[in-house]
Amino acid sequence: MRPFFIFLALLVLTSCGMKTVHNWEEIKSDKIMAFWVSEIIQGDRVCLSDGTLVQYLGIRSPQRGEEYFEECCKANADLLGCNGKNHSLQQKVLLKFASAHPNKLGYYQAYVYYPVTFIPDKGMVLRFVNKELLEFGYAVADVHSDDHPYSQEFLKAQEIAKKSKAGLWQKK
Repeated sequence: MRPFFIFLALLVLTSCGMKTVHNWEEIKSDKIMAFWVSEIIQGDRVCLSDGTLVQYLGIRSPQRGEEYFEECCKANADLLGCNGKNHSLQQKVLLKFASAHPNKLGYYQAYVYYPVTFIPDKGMVLRFVNKELLEFGYAVADVHSDDHPYSQEFLKAQEIAKKSKAGLWQKK
């Protein structure tokens, strides 16, 4: 089963620049699915190529007009493999949704993974973007969503950033 998953992941990740279209009724919270990100909205939010808005589950970053907003947007873009000042891109990511329905603001909440490389003996190496934004100090753990499976891991990642005075924690 694993070789098939690896083959499928490679096929999805190396596909041409066509838009990803999904039937949102088929989204399951236990399933990881591939999508194209077309825009970085802020440090913890992106827009998919089909216009769907995604907020990273379990973390919060500064909003427009707040201190460190631009730095957090850049960190998000860098972790998704987009370099440069332009936050518009076409980048393939893997998402694991918390629900098949958006929140009150119209955002689907998800864990975001960026495929870094493929190692033949180990499979696909994924960057867990939500956690890395915390470790680098470009987001804070969302205390209102402590019931998710990574809440303790996220708090530990945030402590790493605090201790090293990284990102948002530089002046604190």
